Amino acid sequence: MQSSSRVCRTQRHVADACGLSIVHINRTIQELRHRGLIAWGAARSSCCNPKSCAALADFAPDYLRDVPPPVAKPQDRSST
Repeated sequence: MQSSSRVCRTQRHVADACGLSIVHINRTIQELRHRGLIAWGAARSSCCNPKSCAALADFAPDYLRDVPPPVAKPQDRSST
């Protein structure tokens, strides 16, 4: 399975969005390409192996499950 994006962006856009240097983004992209995890082009980037990318990032999707927000407890007004 391959996940692909046709959004035009540059390494500078990614660096700005992540708050990282262009040099760091470039080295990271090159390493991911070397490992065969992503394909990066002028008009398209692809995640060639999502499971390996998730494992490399130590990604655990558990936090994505729906969790109801905490219920606020009513304030005790007997002391006022």
